[in-house]
Amino acid sequence: MVPICRKKTVGTETPDGEGQLWEAEGPERVADEVDALKMQGRLTMRSMDLLSSAPDGIVDLNEAARVLGARKRRVYDVTNVLDGIQLIKKRSTSQIQWVGSVPVNELSGQWKEKLREELLDLSAMEEALDELIRDCAQQLYFLTDLKENAEYPSTSPQLYICGIEAFQEQVVIAIKAPEETRLEVPAPKEDGIQIHLKGTRGPITVLTCETEGQDSGKAAGGSFSTLEDSRIPTAPLLKDKSTVQPSGKSP
Repeated sequence: MVPICRKKTVGTETPDGEGQLWEAEGPERVADEVDALKMQGRLTMRSMDLLSSAPDGIVDLNEAARVLGARKRRVYDVTNVLDGIQLIKKRSTSQIQWVGSVPVNELSGQWKEKLREELLDLSAMEEALDELIRDCAQQLYFLTDLKENAEYPSTSPQLYICGIEAFQEQVVIAIKAPEETRLEVPAPKEDGIQIHLKGTRGPITVLTCETEGQDSGKAAGGSFSTLEDSRIPTAPLLKDKSTVQPSGKSP
Protein backbone atom coordinates (compact mmCIF):
# COMPACT_ATOMS: atom_id res chain seq x y z
CA MET A 1 0.00 0.00 0.00
CA VAL A 2 1.14 3.55 -0.70
CA PRO A 3 1.39 5.94 2.30
CA ILE A 4 -1.38 8.48 2.47
CA CYS A 5 -0.16 12.06 2.36
CA ARG A 6 -1.87 15.40 1.97
CA LYS A 7 -0.30 18.18 -0.04
CA LYS A 8 0.09 21.80 0.88
CA THR A 9 0.98 24.71 -1.36
CA VAL A 10 4.02 26.62 -0.12
CA GLY A 11 3.33 30.06 -1.54
CA THR A 12 0.96 30.64 -4.42
CA GLU A 13 3.67 30.97 -7.05
CA THR A 14 7.26 30.01 -7.62
CA PRO A 15 9.93 32.75 -7.79
CA ASP A 16 9.62 32.95 -11.57
CA GLY A 17 5.86 33.45 -11.30
CA GLU A 18 4.95 30.13 -12.87
CA GLY A 19 3.85 26.85 -11.39
CA GLN A 20 3.48 25.86 -7.77
CA LEU A 21 5.79 24.56 -5.08
CA TRP A 22 4.67 21.62 -2.99
CA GLU A 23 5.80 19.84 0.13
CA ALA A 24 4.23 17.08 2.18
CA GLU A 25 1.85 17.73 5.02
CA GLY A 26 1.26 14.67 7.16
CA PRO A 27 -1.81 13.80 9.23
CA GLU A 28 0.07 14.84 12.40
CA ARG A 29 -0.29 18.48 11.31
CA VAL A 30 -4.04 18.04 10.87
CA ALA A 31 -4.31 16.38 14.29
CA ASP A 32 -2.55 19.37 15.87
CA GLU A 33 -5.07 21.71 14.26
CA VAL A 34 -7.94 19.63 15.64
CA ASP A 35 -6.42 19.77 19.14
CA ALA A 36 -6.10 23.54 18.87
CA LEU A 37 -9.76 23.88 17.89
CA LYS A 38 -10.84 21.74 20.82
CA MET A 39 -8.80 23.81 23.27
CA GLN A 40 -10.22 27.04 21.82
CA GLY A 41 -13.75 25.68 22.15
CA ARG A 42 -13.27 24.80 25.81
CA LEU A 43 -11.72 28.19 26.51
CA THR A 44 -14.72 29.92 24.88
CA MET A 45 -17.14 27.99 27.10
CA ARG A 46 -15.23 28.93 30.25
CA SER A 47 -14.98 32.56 29.13
CA MET A 48 -18.76 32.67 28.74
CA ASP A 49 -19.08 31.35 32.29
CA LEU A 50 -16.91 34.21 33.53
CA LEU A 51 -19.01 36.78 31.69
CA SER A 52 -22.26 35.35 33.02
CA SER A 53 -21.05 35.49 36.63
CA ALA A 54 -19.33 38.89 36.43
CA PRO A 55 -21.14 41.96 37.90
CA ASP A 56 -22.68 43.96 35.03
CA GLY A 57 -20.96 41.55 32.64
CA ILE A 58 -17.62 43.33 33.09
CA VAL A 59 -14.47 41.18 33.03
CA ASP A 60 -10.83 42.13 33.45
CA LEU A 61 -8.84 40.19 30.86
CA ASN A 62 -5.72 39.91 33.01
CA GLU A 63 -7.79 38.38 35.79
CA ALA A 64 -9.61 36.19 33.29
CA ALA A 65 -6.32 34.79 31.98
CA ARG A 66 -5.26 34.00 35.56
CA VAL A 67 -8.56 32.32 36.47
CA LEU A 68 -8.74 30.37 33.23
CA GLY A 69 -5.08 29.35 33.42
CA ALA A 70 -4.62 30.41 29.81
CA ARG A 71 -2.23 32.68 27.99
CA LYS A 72 -3.48 36.21 27.39
CA ARG A 73 -3.14 35.71 23.67
CA ARG A 74 -5.68 32.87 23.74
CA VAL A 75 -8.10 34.91 25.85
CA TYR A 76 -7.78 37.83 23.44
CA ASP A 77 -8.53 35.47 20.54
CA VAL A 78 -11.87 34.64 22.18
CA THR A 79 -12.72 38.26 23.00
CA ASN A 80 -11.84 39.40 19.48
CA VAL A 81 -14.39 36.96 18.08
CA LEU A 82 -17.07 38.10 20.56
CA ASP A 83 -16.26 41.72 19.79
CA GLY A 84 -16.46 41.06 16.06
CA ILE A 85 -20.05 39.77 16.37
CA GLN A 86 -20.94 42.64 18.73
CA LEU A 87 -21.62 40.59 21.84
CA ILE A 88 -19.08 42.49 23.92
CA LYS A 89 -17.45 45.90 23.87
CA LYS A 90 -14.00 46.89 25.04
CA ARG A 91 -14.15 49.33 27.94
CA SER A 92 -10.36 49.60 27.97
CA THR A 93 -7.36 47.66 26.74
CA SER A 94 -7.84 45.13 29.52
CA GLN A 95 -11.60 45.25 30.24
CA ILE A 96 -14.60 43.97 28.31
CA GLN A 97 -18.35 44.14 28.93
CA TRP A 98 -21.21 42.04 27.65
CA VAL A 99 -23.56 44.08 25.41
CA GLY A 100 -25.47 41.32 23.64
CA SER A 101 -29.25 41.68 23.32
CA VAL A 102 -29.70 38.30 25.02
CA PRO A 103 -28.55 37.91 28.65
CA VAL A 104 -25.17 36.28 28.74
CA ASN A 105 -26.27 33.44 31.04
CA GLU A 106 -29.07 32.49 28.63
CA LEU A 107 -26.84 32.64 25.58
CA SER A 108 -24.07 30.86 27.46
CA GLY A 109 -26.28 27.80 27.87
CA GLN A 110 -27.06 27.74 24.15
CA TRP A 111 -23.41 28.16 23.25
CA LYS A 112 -22.36 25.44 25.64
CA GLU A 113 -24.67 22.95 23.99
CA LYS A 114 -23.49 23.91 20.52
CA LEU A 115 -19.84 23.83 21.54
CA ARG A 116 -20.36 20.49 23.26
CA GLU A 117 -21.66 19.05 19.99
CA GLU A 118 -18.72 20.53 18.09
CA LEU A 119 -16.28 19.07 20.61
CA LEU A 120 -17.84 15.63 20.16
CA ASP A 121 -17.40 15.98 16.39
CA LEU A 122 -13.79 17.07 16.87
CA SER A 123 -13.15 14.13 19.20
CA ALA A 124 -14.45 11.75 16.55
CA MET A 125 -12.25 13.45 13.95
CA GLU A 126 -9.27 13.17 16.28
CA GLU A 127 -9.82 9.43 16.70
CA ALA A 128 -10.05 9.02 12.93
CA LEU A 129 -6.82 10.97 12.46
CA ASP A 130 -5.07 8.89 15.12
CA GLU A 131 -6.09 5.77 13.24
CA LEU A 132 -4.85 7.31 10.00
CA ILE A 133 -1.49 8.15 11.60
CA ARG A 134 -1.12 4.58 12.87
CA ASP A 135 -2.01 3.22 9.44
CA CYS A 136 0.47 5.55 7.72
CA ALA A 137 3.20 4.59 10.18
CA GLN A 138 2.58 0.90 9.48
CA GLN A 139 2.59 1.43 5.72
CA LEU A 140 5.77 3.49 5.95
CA TYR A 141 7.39 0.67 7.93
CA PHE A 142 6.43 -1.84 5.25
CA LEU A 143 7.87 0.42 2.55
CA THR A 144 11.12 1.49 4.19
CA ASP A 145 12.11 -0.81 7.05
CA LEU A 146 11.36 -4.22 5.57
CA LYS A 147 14.45 -5.34 3.65
CA GLU A 148 12.56 -6.58 0.61
CA ASN A 149 10.76 -3.23 0.20
CA ALA A 150 13.44 -0.76 1.24
CA GLU A 151 15.30 -0.04 -2.00
CA TYR A 152 12.92 0.33 -4.94
CA PRO A 153 9.19 0.03 -5.56
CA SER A 154 9.87 -2.59 -8.25
CA THR A 155 11.14 -5.04 -5.61
CA SER A 156 7.99 -4.85 -3.49
CA PRO A 157 5.20 -7.38 -4.09
CA GLN A 158 2.74 -4.82 -2.66
CA LEU A 159 3.51 -2.07 -5.20
CA TYR A 160 2.40 -3.20 -8.64
CA ILE A 161 1.59 0.40 -9.37
CA CYS A 162 1.82 0.06 -13.11
CA GLY A 163 -0.90 -2.57 -13.02
CA ILE A 164 -3.41 -0.19 -11.45
CA GLU A 165 -6.18 0.53 -13.94
CA ALA A 166 -6.27 4.28 -13.19
CA PHE A 167 -2.61 4.57 -14.25
CA GLN A 168 -2.99 2.91 -17.64
CA GLU A 169 -1.75 4.80 -20.72
CA GLN A 170 0.17 7.16 -18.47
CA VAL A 171 3.74 7.65 -17.30
CA VAL A 172 4.03 6.78 -13.61
CA ILE A 173 6.94 8.43 -11.80
CA ALA A 174 8.17 7.20 -8.41
CA ILE A 175 10.44 9.51 -6.42
CA LYS A 176 12.59 8.41 -3.51
CA ALA A 177 14.04 11.49 -1.82
CA PRO A 178 15.31 12.66 1.59
CA GLU A 179 13.41 14.98 3.88
CA GLU A 180 12.90 18.60 2.82
CA THR A 181 13.19 17.75 -0.86
CA ARG A 182 11.17 20.19 -2.95
CA LEU A 183 9.16 19.39 -6.06
CA GLU A 184 8.34 22.22 -8.47
CA VAL A 185 6.11 21.86 -11.53
CA PRO A 186 6.32 24.94 -13.79
CA ALA A 187 3.40 25.86 -16.01
CA PRO A 188 3.09 23.23 -18.79
CA LYS A 189 4.30 24.13 -22.28
CA GLU A 190 3.16 22.88 -25.65
CA ASP A 191 6.15 20.58 -26.07
CA GLY A 192 5.85 18.90 -22.68
CA ILE A 193 5.88 19.17 -18.90
CA GLN A 194 8.91 19.79 -16.69
CA ILE A 195 9.41 18.64 -13.10
CA HIS A 196 12.12 20.24 -10.97
CA LEU A 197 13.46 18.37 -7.93
CA LYS A 198 15.78 20.04 -5.44
CA GLY A 199 17.25 18.47 -2.31
CA THR A 200 20.25 19.19 -0.10
CA ARG A 201 20.14 16.28 2.32
CA GLY A 202 20.98 13.36 0.08
CA PRO A 203 20.58 11.77 -3.35
CA ILE A 204 17.25 11.70 -5.17
CA THR A 205 16.19 8.55 -7.02
CA VAL A 206 13.56 8.79 -9.75
CA LEU A 207 12.04 5.70 -11.40
CA THR A 208 9.47 5.55 -14.19
CA CYS A 209 6.92 3.08 -15.46
CA GLU A 210 5.36 3.67 -18.87
CA THR A 211 2.17 1.76 -19.65
CA GLU A 212 0.36 1.58 -22.97
CA GLY A 213 -2.66 -0.27 -21.68
CA GLN A 214 -3.98 -2.41 -18.88
CA ASP A 215 -2.59 -5.65 -20.30
CA SER A 216 0.87 -4.24 -20.95
CA GLY A 217 1.05 -2.75 -17.48
CA LYS A 218 0.21 -6.03 -15.85
CA ALA A 219 2.51 -7.94 -18.13
CA ALA A 220 5.38 -5.78 -16.97
CA GLY A 221 4.59 -6.77 -13.41
CA GLY A 222 4.67 -3.18 -12.22
CA SER A 223 8.33 -2.89 -13.17
CA PHE A 224 10.05 0.48 -12.86
CA SER A 225 13.11 1.63 -14.76
CA THR A 226 15.61 4.39 -14.14
CA LEU A 227 15.41 7.72 -15.96
CA GLU A 228 18.48 6.75 -17.98
CA ASP A 229 16.58 3.79 -19.42
CA SER A 230 13.39 5.76 -20.08
CA ARG A 231 12.31 8.21 -22.79
CA ILE A 232 12.24 11.10 -20.32
CA PRO A 233 15.04 13.66 -20.84
CA THR A 234 16.90 15.08 -17.84
CA ALA A 235 19.06 18.13 -17.18
CA PRO A 236 20.76 19.71 -14.14
CA LEU A 237 18.58 22.18 -12.24
CA LEU A 238 20.51 25.46 -12.34
CA LYS A 239 19.91 28.53 -10.20
CA ASP A 240 18.64 30.39 -13.23
CA LYS A 241 15.87 28.02 -14.25
CA SER A 242 15.45 29.76 -17.57
CA THR A 243 18.79 28.26 -18.63
CA VAL A 244 17.64 24.68 -18.09
CA GLN A 245 17.37 23.14 -21.51
CA PRO A 246 15.94 19.58 -21.62
CA SER A 247 17.65 17.20 -23.98
CA GLY A 248 14.39 16.36 -25.73
CA LYS A 249 10.65 16.59 -25.53
CA SER A 250 8.88 15.33 -22.44
CA PRO A 251 6.12 12.76 -22.93
